[in-house]
Amino acid sequence: MLNFKKALVILAGLSFVTTSLYLGRHTLPFKLGELLRESSPVRIEFENYSKSFDDEYSFYILVEMEDAFSELKSFEALESIHLSLRRRNIVSKLRSLNSEEFLKVEGDYVRLHPFISESGKFSTELKNELKKEFLTNTLVSKDGTSLLISGDFRSFKNIKDERANIKKFLSFLNQLENQSKGLKIHAIGTKVAQYYYFLDTIKNQVILTPILFLSLALLILFLFKSLKVLFLFSFIMLTSYAGVINLIVFMEGGVSPYSGFAMFFILVVATSDLVHYFSVYLKTKTEDPLSKIAFVKSEIFTPCLLTSITTAISFLSLIPNSIVPVSNLGIYASFGTLFCFLLTFYLLPVLIKLFDLKNDFKIQLPGFNTSIIVEKVLAAPKMTAGLFIITSVIFSFFAKDLTIDDNFYDKFNNDHPLTKSVNKFQEKFSFLGSVDLTYSLIKKSDSFTTPIIHQKISEFESKIQAIPSISYVKSFNGYYDYVRSSFDQIESDKEQRIESLTSMMVNYGAFSNFYDSKRGVHRAIAFLETTSSKVAKELVVKIDTLSAEYKEFFIIEQRGFITLRNFVFNKLVKNFLISIIFSFFIIFLIFLLIFKSFKWAALGMLPNLFPLLFICGFLNILGMTIDSNLVLMICITLGIAVDDTIHFLWALKKNALINKDMKENIRAAFASTSKALLATTLIFSLSFPAFFFADLKIFYLVGGVVIFSLIFALAADFLLLPALFLLFEKKSNDPAK
Repeated sequence: MLNFKKALVILAGLSFVTTSLYLGRHTLPFKLGELLRESSPVRIEFENYSKSFDDEYSFYILVEMEDAFSELKSFEALESIHLSLRRRNIVSKLRSLNSEEFLKVEGDYVRLHPFISESGKFSTELKNELKKEFLTNTLVSKDGTSLLISGDFRSFKNIKDERANIKKFLSFLNQLENQSKGLKIHAIGTKVAQYYYFLDTIKNQVILTPILFLSLALLILFLFKSLKVLFLFSFIMLTSYAGVINLIVFMEGGVSPYSGFAMFFILVVATSDLVHYFSVYLKTKTEDPLSKIAFVKSEIFTPCLLTSITTAISFLSLIPNSIVPVSNLGIYASFGTLFCFLLTFYLLPVLIKLFDLKNDFKIQLPGFNTSIIVEKVLAAPKMTAGLFIITSVIFSFFAKDLTIDDNFYDKFNNDHPLTKSVNKFQEKFSFLGSVDLTYSLIKKSDSFTTPIIHQKISEFESKIQAIPSISYVKSFNGYYDYVRSSFDQIESDKEQRIESLTSMMVNYGAFSNFYDSKRGVHRAIAFLETTSSKVAKELVVKIDTLSAEYKEFFIIEQRGFITLRNFVFNKLVKNFLISIIFSFFIIFLIFLLIFKSFKWAALGMLPNLFPLLFICGFLNILGMTIDSNLVLMICITLGIAVDDTIHFLWALKKNALINKDMKENIRAAFASTSKALLATTLIFSLSFPAFFFADLKIFYLVGGVVIFSLIFALAADFLLLPALFLLFEKKSNDPAK
C-alpha cells in the first residue's frame, strides 16, 4: 500500500510538471503596443497612427559587395536577389535599385527612367542622380559598396505562421549569400528582431533551463550527499516552477520574455527555503521524522515566512506599474514566492514521512569555518564598518553617473547574426531607428505645396537634420523638392506641370509612405544612428522646442514606434523608483514590527543598500548601462538579498532574549545560520552562470547581477551587520529587555 502511495505521488508530480512544461512551450511575441493596457491613450494613438503608416512589418536588407558598384555582375546579383525575393509570397512592396526609377527631363517633358540601363551599367549621370539629397542612402550607400533592399511582409495568419515564414525568409537570405560569391547579406526589421527573441526564448527552455536545473541538482547532491534529499528538493522546486507556469499560461495564454523571468526567480526563492529547511532537519539528533519536522517548524517557520513576505512585497510593488508585463511579473513572482513557502512547510513534511527520510539523519551540510571571520569582526568592528563605508562612498560616486538606457536592437552578444547586421547598417547607411513627424495644417486654405508652407517645412527639416543624432530626413516635402528639381530645365508652364505630376504621383501611391490623403497628414521620417532610448528622449525635447517655432503654420506631432518606446521606458524608470522606495519602506516597517526596535530595523536595512550601490557603481566603472530589464532586476534583488538579513537577525534576536552579551549572540547567530546562508549563496553562484550561455545580453547580465548581489549581500550580513550592532549596542533599545 505504501509503495502504491509513493508511485501515485511520483506519477501525480510528473504529470503536473510535464503538463506545465508543455504549456510553457507556447511563447508569446514581443509587441511594443501590448506593453500598455488597451485603454491607454498612448496605445490607442499609436495603433491609430499605425493604420496609416505601419513600419512593424517593414524589413531592410543590406547587400554588401567587395568593391564599389560599376560592373554588370554586381547588378546581375542584385537582380537575382530582388526577383527571388519578389517571388516569396510573404513579401510585398519590394524596393531596390533594380526596381526604382528616377525623373529625367526629355525635351519638354519629365519621364521616369530605371537606374540600371539595359547594359547593366551606371552612367555618370545616373550616379549623380543618386547623390541628390532625397535619394542619398535610399538605394546605395555613400561609398557605393552596399545596396539597400527594403520591403514589407504581408500580414500573417497567426504567430505560428509568422515564425515559420520568418524562419524561411532568413534561411532563404542565407542561401542567397552562399550562392552569390563575394556578397554579404544582412537583414534587420521589427519582425526579424522578434523572431530572434523567440529563438533565444526557445533556447532558454530547451538548453539553459535544463542546464540550470542540472547544476542545481548536482550542487544539492554535493552539499547533502543524499538522493532522497535531492528527490524531495527537486519535487518541491519543480512543482513551484510548474505552478508559476500554469498561472502565466492561464493569465496570458503563453510565456513572454518578461514573464519568463518570474519562473527563474522562483527557482531562487524555492532553493533558499529548501536549503534552510533541510539544513535544520538533518542536524537534529532524533531519528523520528515527526519530531524532526516539528523541530524544523519551531526553528525556521517564522523567519522563512518573513522572508517570503518581504520578497513578495518587492514583487508586489511592481503590480501598480502601468507597463502590463511588468505588472504581471509582480503578480507571478509574488504568487510563486508564497506558493514555494506553502509547498515547503505543508507538502514537504508529508513527502518526508511518505518517503521515510529518517535514515539520512546523520547527514549534514559540509562544515564552513566562519569562526575566523566572526572573531575578526568582533575584534575590529570600527575598522570593518569603516571599510564598508569607504567602499560604499566610492561606489556611490560611480553609481550616481550610471546611465539608464535601452536599445531595441542591442540585445544580443557580438557574434549574433542580428548584432552583425545592426553594426553593418550603422556603418554603411548610418541608421537603425527613426522618429516619425506628422504635419497638420492650421489653415484649411493652405496646402503642403503652398510656397510659404513648403518653405517653412523645408526650414524646419533642415534644422532637424542638423541635430547630431539624426543621419538624414526623408519626407513628402523632400520628395516634392526632388520633383521640382527635375523641372529646372523646363521653361513653360513649370508650376502647373509640377502640380499635375505631383497630384498624379499622389494618386498613383508613390507618396504613400509620406502622405495620408484621407487624414490630410504629411509625414517626415528622421532616421537615427541608434535606437538608444537615452538619445531618443533627448531628441524628443529638441524636436518639441523646434516645433514651437512653426505653430502658426502647422502642428507638428511626434508619432510612431519611438514615441511609444519613450513613453514605456520613462514610465518604467519612474515606476521603478516608486517601487524600490515602497519596498524599502514596507520592509523597514516589517523589521520594526518583528524586532520592536527602531535601531534593529534601521541597522537591518543598511547592509541591503550595499549590494545595490556596489552593482550600480561596478556597472558604471565597466562602462555599461542599465536597460529596462536590469532596472527590474535591481528592484527584485532587494527582496531576495534581504532574506539573509532576516535569517541572521532572527537568530540574533532569539539568542538576545536569553543572553545579554552581544558578542556571544553574534557567535551563536553565525553558528546557527552560516551553513545554510553560505550554501544558498554557493548554489546560486555556481548555478546561475548557466545564463552566460544565452545569446540575449539580458540573461547573462541578470545572471551576473543576481550572483554578485547575493554574494555582496551575504558579505554585508556577515561582516557589516555584526559590526554595526556592536558599535550601536544600547541596552535601552535591546529587544531582549
